Amino acid sequence: MDQPGRNPARHRHMARVLTVLATVAVSLLVAVDFATADPLPSPITDYGSYPPALPAGCPHGTSALNDLRFSVGSSGPAEELRPLHFEAGDTVTMTWSGFAPGCVDGSGAAAIAVSLAVYETAEATFDPTEDQTLSNWNVCGLAAPSCTYSGLSYVLSVELPPSGVCAMQVDAVLGLPLAIVGPSGSFYSAAARGHGQNRLLSAANFSVESCTTTSTTSTTSTTSVGGAVAPPPMTVDAPSVTTTSPPTVVTGPSGGLSPISIAAGQIEQSHLPVTGTASTHELKVGALMCLTGGVLLLLAYRVRPKIEATDHP
Repeated sequence: MDQPGRNPARHRHMARVLTVLATVAVSLLVAVDFATADPLPSPITDYGSYPPALPAGCPHGTSALNDLRFSVGSSGPAEELRPLHFEAGDTVTMTWSGFAPGCVDGSGAAAIAVSLAVYETAEATFDPTEDQTLSNWNVCGLAAPSCTYSGLSYVLSVELPPSGVCAMQVDAVLGLPLAIVGPSGSFYSAAARGHGQNRLLSAANFSVESCTTTSTTSTTSTTSVGGAVAPPPMTVDAPSVTTTSPPTVVTGPSGGLSPISIAAGQIEQSHLPVTGTASTHELKVGALMCLTGGVLLLLAYRVRPKIEATDHP
């Protein structure tokens, strides 16, 4: 006969109940953390005051970051973006070992922001007379999520659009990204802008092979009919194929950014609605209730054998 409190089946049942309660509680807490995660800051649209000054003592350009490297897919690492091979849907990653003196605050946290920005362009080469519209971006540092430190370096990544964009430009920059690079916006390079500090770390322009269009040519041969020469050969060009890109949509980092629509000189970010009906406070209360219920069940389970032993000598 089993002794009170030594029933194996009861132990297994209680273990299952506590496991379920703990799983629900942890899931609720994780959902709260995800729902309250800080969003990325919006791109810059105030082009008249661009660029804002860097902290005193923080150098501009590549001198602000130590041991800067780039990679994309299986290409790299390299000191610049330009020699890398880009494909639609690739992930572009930049790493650096640390910030230069003056680019961190008294606690050692970044006093500047660092960004990777992807732009939709009309051509595979940079044309300062054309606008490049922001397609996707990621940023860390000042007024943004903390820069991830992995191993011996900081890491920042951004994804290229998987389709719909035939020519792109990738910029690694100091500070937040520009909504438009070009005459309707501004430029990261001090040389292109004509004033202020240099915010460009590296850049690359490229086209996507799957978007390349081709045309075919057909000809008619010359024949002689009854001693008369037929008309000269006629060359017929197949109609050109025009690729139309869909409206620019921000897909989001790495983690899923809110979609935005970009107009010349202005960018408007739309926020996704909060799903579900429970508020953050209610989710936390629910998690605590699950944990409290588990503790109460455990106490009841420990006390019941003693009561049974008292009732049945």
